Amino acid sequence: MIWRIIASLFLILQGPAFPGPGSGPFVAGARAFSSPAANHFCYARITSGTAIACTLATAPAAGSFVTVSVSAWGPSGGASLTISDGTNSYTVLGPSNANFGSAGYAWMGYWAPTVTGGTTITATLTGGTCQFCSIGVDNWGVSGGVGSVALQSGTSVTGSGTGTAINTPTIVPSPIGSLLVCYAATLHGGITATGSPWTADPNGIGSVGDETEYILSSSGSQACNFTQNTGDWDSIGASFL
Repeated sequence: MIWRIIASLFLILQGPAFPGPGSGPFVAGARAFSSPAANHFCYARITSGTAIACTLATAPAAGSFVTVSVSAWGPSGGASLTISDGTNSYTVLGPSNANFGSAGYAWMGYWAPTVTGGTTITATLTGGTCQFCSIGVDNWGVSGGVGSVALQSGTSVTGSGTGTAINTPTIVPSPIGSLLVCYAATLHGGITATGSPWTADPNGIGSVGDETEYILSSSGSQACNFTQNTGDWDSIGASFL
């Protein structure tokens, strides 16, 4: 009887058991993202041609994460895109081009470096020539977790529409805590602001009125949110973890 009392007291003093795998929301070594620091983002535009590049002041480091936003006005409906730093090829998502005749194309690219990357990232267009094209690059900090950041299955989504509120597509991440990125190309350079709960990327509103926005740690499904001067848009969003 005495030993049972002693054992019970020991368990009480010991406190609650630490949750094991699958027993709760705790995830050991969970991955976290940080906004691109100074010298880790760039933006450029051209008014003609088929290739557009921007150069980072600091090369993407192994273990970081890079996203690229590209717009193109001028090509017909069948254009395609490749993105490279001269050595490493980026995965290209999209295009979103339902309104290609007015708002142009919107693409997104990404790469998870396992080696130091090149500083100049070039998007090359096939199937058309730019009247206006833009490129924005963001190199995100990554901490915690193991392995490389990757696109979450089913989260590369496109949207389009017309009006003052750019509110498509809706990104559905799983699990929560993912990095959400949305990009929109507009008619007549229309974007004027980024809407809550999104944050404008460090490049800000582009010189052709395009913009990228992000959420570092998602809490659930989220529609893209920009305000623009009324007009058409094409947009693309994705979730990464």
